[in-house]
Amino acid sequence: MPKKKRSKAIWSNIKFKYKLTILNENTLEEIVGLRVSKLNGFSVLLSVLIVLFLIAACIIAFTPLRNYLPGYMNSEVRAQMVQNALRVDSLQQVLERQNLYIMNIQDIFSGRVKIDSVETMDSLTTAREDTLMQRTEREEEFRRQYEENEKYNLTTIVSQPDVNGMIFYRPTRGMVTDVFNIDKKHFGTDIAANPNESVLATMDGTVILSTYTAETGYLIEVQHSRI
Repeated sequence: MPKKKRSKAIWSNIKFKYKLTILNENTLEEIVGLRVSKLNGFSVLLSVLIVLFLIAACIIAFTPLRNYLPGYMNSEVRAQMVQNALRVDSLQQVLERQNLYIMNIQDIFSGRVKIDSVETMDSLTTAREDTLMQRTEREEEFRRQYEENEKYNLTTIVSQPDVNGMIFYRPTRGMVTDVFNIDKKHFGTDIAANPNESVLATMDGTVILSTYTAETGYLIEVQHSRI
């Protein structure tokens, strides 16, 4: 019973109306009279806040201000940004070509580049190392010989590969007749398999040698990409 009386008293206090009057100071004549309650005040304040929220939402949704919100960007703005990035990249390339052109012109004036070596105007915008550091015939011959000698040389790999976590598959089924031994220069494991037994690669790689020798018979060398 007391709770009901208390709630009724609170509700009556909220609904209790007050009279707001504006009087003329000289004649004490009532100019404006307004009867309001706390409930009316809360309702008006809530209505004003809702209207302000709707106005702000409309401004953000239908004006460019929405592009400044985090995580929101119009597709047209994104396309324009991508296009601007491509233009900046193109301008940077043009600027680099112009810088190379100016530097090559300076080299011509200083005598480091012969003017007879300039074939076209476009050649002045190429990389400087192509024109200033040309390979000699002896260097080209040395490079060809070195590449030919080291073409199938697997001992040039000096770094120790990390084999942790690698899974090696059994190449074939059979009996192991000889194991890997660096001292004997036996770089492999010999497996005696049955005739017509399939032989598979232990890992992915590239076939660098496929031949037949009297000592080993048919020989296939595979360079693995991860070792």
